Amino acid sequence: MRFPTRFVLPAMLVFAGGLPAVEWRYPGLWLKVSEEKAPAGGVVQLQITLTEPKPIIRTRMEVVFDEEVVEEIMGVSIFSEEGNAAGMASRRGNVLTIQAASPDASFGYSDEYPIITITARLRSTAKPGTKGAFYIDPKSDFRQPDGSRWDLNGNEAGGVTVEGEFWIEDVLPASGPVAAGQVVRILGHGFKPWSKVQISEAPALRTEYVSPTELRVVADAAYTLDQQYVHVVAPDQNEKVYYPYLRGVNHSPSEFDQISASEPLFSHKAYDSAVFDLPASLSSPGGLAGVAVQNPNEGPAVVWFDLYDETGARIAAARTTLLPGERLVKELREIYKGFQRPEHTALHVWASRAIQVMAFAAAPEMGEVTAILPESAGAGGYQQK
Repeated sequence: MRFPTRFVLPAMLVFAGGLPAVEWRYPGLWLKVSEEKAPAGGVVQLQITLTEPKPIIRTRMEVVFDEEVVEEIMGVSIFSEEGNAAGMASRRGNVLTIQAASPDASFGYSDEYPIITITARLRSTAKPGTKGAFYIDPKSDFRQPDGSRWDLNGNEAGGVTVEGEFWIEDVLPASGPVAAGQVVRILGHGFKPWSKVQISEAPALRTEYVSPTELRVVADAAYTLDQQYVHVVAPDQNEKVYYPYLRGVNHSPSEFDQISASEPLFSHKAYDSAVFDLPASLSSPGGLAGVAVQNPNEGPAVVWFDLYDETGARIAAARTTLLPGERLVKELREIYKGFQRPEHTALHVWASRAIQVMAFAAAPEMGEVTAILPESAGAGGYQQK
């Protein structure tokens, strides 16, 4: 079974902005997609890792997979060392396109966590023993902090095998602090009464078997689920590692096909305030500009959306309430009904609790929805119980 590996790297350099750097063993990127197993109809979580951590400031990655084995891409999560990478993912047929950016280039710099995880459900009709490939298209683009392109020196394909009867589908809560005595639920299939759970860097856990589809764990001390992994071992020594993240519920998909077909990849940080610059090009015919928010708290969050013109005058305002685990992904014309925004605007999003937030855009010539990172963001954290 693979476990996250802590690399030992000789510190030699420092990038502008304070991100530590090293003299690399390899000149370019060495990518790897994991190998996973699940029965027909089951869920797998594939991890994309780097053999050697490297700073990446932005990427456009295409992941190609076998549609005859994979029915649904259930979610995608992005990870950066400082927690501020964000992006958008969209599926077209058997290609998952991931576009992401990290303002400090800490995306790809972790030595013990995947840069991307992809949660997928296998087809119920898939035959046992069938193997379906997942691989990164070599034309994918990865950029260094100075904007130059990383060479792909290694690109190891992975995939899924239709096999076994054991999988992890979700962890609740999926992120944030866990209080002493608080229950964490592990949902899936094929759990046994003597299954055991470990969470990286968490204190000792007591595992309670609820059913073949649920385990619960409790610790006597507080810990956090942010940037951790969950390890479940069954009595017959079958084991799985799962990297939890919040797959928020979107009760009202966008009316715009490009947006409804795209998945926001929220950063691991939560903010109570964020400001986004929306350039004039997005006001052209066919251009889209929108916002995505997600509530990782255990209570509801009120969210305000204020739009300002280039003189600093507020020209539109709206508000909504997000229930715990709820998300909203909308074009601005859906936020402000009937409103036609001027060419250059700034969007200020603020909330009663710290939330995950990002803006996104699609210029007429782009054809794809891309993330817009905040110009500024207010300090915030997950709300304690």
